[in-house]
Amino acid sequence: LAMVLAAWAAVRRLREKGVKAGLLRLQTLWPFPEKEVAELGSRVKRFLFPEMNLGQLVIPARSATPTEVASLTQVNGKPIAPATIMAEVEALR
Repeated sequence: LAMVLAAWAAVRRLREKGVKAGLLRLQTLWPFPEKEVAELGSRVKRFLFPEMNLGQLVIPARSATPTEVASLTQVNGKPIAPATIMAEVEALR
């Protein structure tokens, strides 16, 4: 839940700054929702997957869509801060 809240906070702050940003919250990871990711990928410039692991979702996401898929990982046991997500989004622009 902490990761979702951090991601939503980052999206809200980015939108306040005029950045087009959204959030895809996956309800299940297996089987990976390829169809949904592919469909959304046809409408966006890129995905950023912030993960509190070594980036396991990036591999199936990259297989599901030709859209650029970037990864933001953190493995220190602490939730990724909204500011960290925002900085990564801005660096990808």
